[in-house]
Amino acid sequence: MGSVTTLAILRGIAGLASLATVMGLLARWSWLCELASHFCVQYVWILSLSGIALLILRQVPEGLFAISMALLNLLAITPLHRRAPTRKAARTYRALMANVLSGNQAHDKVHRLLRETQPDVVVLVEINERWLEALQPLTDTYTFTNHVLLPGGFGIVLLSRVPVERTQIVRLRATGLPLLVVGLMLQDQRVTIIGTHPVAPTNPFRTKHRNQHLADLAEFVLVQNRPTMVLGDLNTTSWSPGFQHLMRRARLRDSRVGFGVQPSWPSMAPSPLRIPIDHCLVSHHIIVHQRRIGPHIGSDHYPIIVDFSVL
Repeated sequence: MGSVTTLAILRGIAGLASLATVMGLLARWSWLCELASHFCVQYVWILSLSGIALLILRQVPEGLFAISMALLNLLAITPLHRRAPTRKAARTYRALMANVLSGNQAHDKVHRLLRETQPDVVVLVEINERWLEALQPLTDTYTFTNHVLLPGGFGIVLLSRVPVERTQIVRLRATGLPLLVVGLMLQDQRVTIIGTHPVAPTNPFRTKHRNQHLADLAEFVLVQNRPTMVLGDLNTTSWSPGFQHLMRRARLRDSRVGFGVQPSWPSMAPSPLRIPIDHCLVSHHIIVHQRRIGPHIGSDHYPIIVDFSVL
């Protein structure tokens, strides 16, 4: 390949990644721009490597521009890597969330995961009748279970091994999709756990639908007046306007902070190509001690595992 062709390819790659970066900044005003906002990590790698290559080829202006755009994306990622101050607590609990994929037949992998990790609270989404039947043996360990079944992959189940104070299924006003809400007693405190799964933003209508789901979720969290944890496949990353509105309005914190991006979807892609759409969000009364991605369970999502305490 000639140097002219190589240079043209590098310029094209850097130009497209730069354009996508700018589109991501305009996510509030366009569905396509909103989709572009989810790939900050990938843009960092693409722009950094193409920028360095352009500098090596003595294309200084283009190389510096590509690297500056990489740094712009890096600014969005950096907060997730800042270690939050740790505080001691009397007891640590574990929560696990997974999108199990409705058609996934690897029920034994989920059983094994729960046996090995021993979570106190479990939220599983994309649950159907087959999955409910497969989870039945776990009721000896998880003495409380509640679920809501909906077509289209929107079923949710919550399992708990700790005392339950209350349970309810809340249908969101604008979207009709459910929040599975459970009140638990943790360290003699009432804690609200919310499981949820909005639609994927595959077109402008569904993007609006998902954003309204997140906005209604924020209003529900805001009136809880107790430590609250949201667990679910939110079909958005930390960098979308809808997600950021949820965090600000509901005064929640991303459990990723201090532990990195931890991309969870799609599971068939290598880690650098995945994006983080599976979430654990907490109110300021909840301290996250550890957060990690679990093993592959046959789904297109990886599970997330969070160790936490209640102040």
